Amino acid sequence: MTRRRAYRSAARSYWENGRAQALTAGQPPPPVKLPVAFITFPGEIFRAPRSWVEASYPTLTYFNEADRGGHFAAWEEPDVFTTEVRAAFKPLLLTTGRRWVQDLRPDMTPAADTNRSGR
Repeated sequence: MTRRRAYRSAARSYWENGRAQALTAGQPPPPVKLPVAFITFPGEIFRAPRSWVEASYPTLTYFNEADRGGHFAAWEEPDVFTTEVRAAFKPLLLTTGRRWVQDLRPDMTPAADTNRSGR
């Protein structure tokens, strides 16, 4: 089996598994309502084109094609990965401040919050 065919085979297993779960439940997966960031890396097994990502995630807020990295980008290129994650979340932090953290983790109370400035 050629390397390209092996990649296709692996990517197809992810796709079929997700599709099978949705069909078993008798309905398509629910729409994603949260903001979505999508980063594609040149060494990735499958690089989805932006048009496909936009069609799958209408709430796409960030899309970028990184210069380096692959399927395990966080391990292979931690600096690139970190830069991309920060860039993806920056607009959310600028527009919503810390409110989105409270929305995602309602169990966090101001008393449990730590002050990074040490005051």
